[in-house]
Amino acid sequence: MLLLLFFLFIQVTIGRGISLFDYINNTNYYNVQPFSPIVNTVKVAKKCEIEIYREDSRQAYKHNILGGYLPYSNVIVLYNSPKLEYFDKSNDKTLKHELIHAIQHCNGNRTKFKPIIDDAFLLLCIEQKNINVTFIESFYTKEDFKIELEAYCFETFISYEDINMLLNAFC
Repeated sequence: MLLLLFFLFIQVTIGRGISLFDYINNTNYYNVQPFSPIVNTVKVAKKCEIEIYREDSRQAYKHNILGGYLPYSNVIVLYNSPKLEYFDKSNDKTLKHELIHAIQHCNGNRTKFKPIIDDAFLLLCIEQKNINVTFIESFYTKEDFKIELEAYCFETFISYEDINMLLNAFC
C-alpha cells in the first residue's frame, strides 16, 4: 500500500522538474566537468531513453522521499537534490539506486523488473551488512523485495563507469 502511494505521489509531481541532461548541456556550471563520471552517466542514460529530472517538492521532503523511477515513462525523479556540482553521498546513492531500477526494467524488456545479478551475490551483500534488509522487508512488497535488495546493494559501491557498462549491456 505504501509503495502504491509512493508511485501515485511521483506520478502527480512529475513534469515540473529540471532535466539533468538539459542542465548539463545548457548551463555554465563550474565544478562539474563535461567528462565527469556523473555527467557521462546522465548522457548514457539519455541515449538509452531514460530521462532524469531534478524536482523540488515539499511533499517528498516531508515524507523523506529522495527519488523514484517511473517504469511507464522511463523517468527517474530526484527530489530536492542540489545541482550536480553539489551532490552529496545521499544524492549520489539515490541516483545510482534509481539507475539500477532503470537497468532492471531494461533487463525485463521494459515490461517488468528483472534482477541483473545472481542470488549468491545478494547473499554476500546481506552477509556483509551493506544493506538494511529489515527496512526493505517492511517498506516494500514481497514481489519487489529482490529488485529493491539488488538496488540497495549496488548503490553502496557501484561506480558510474560500471553503471554505464550495465546501461549499454541491458538497455
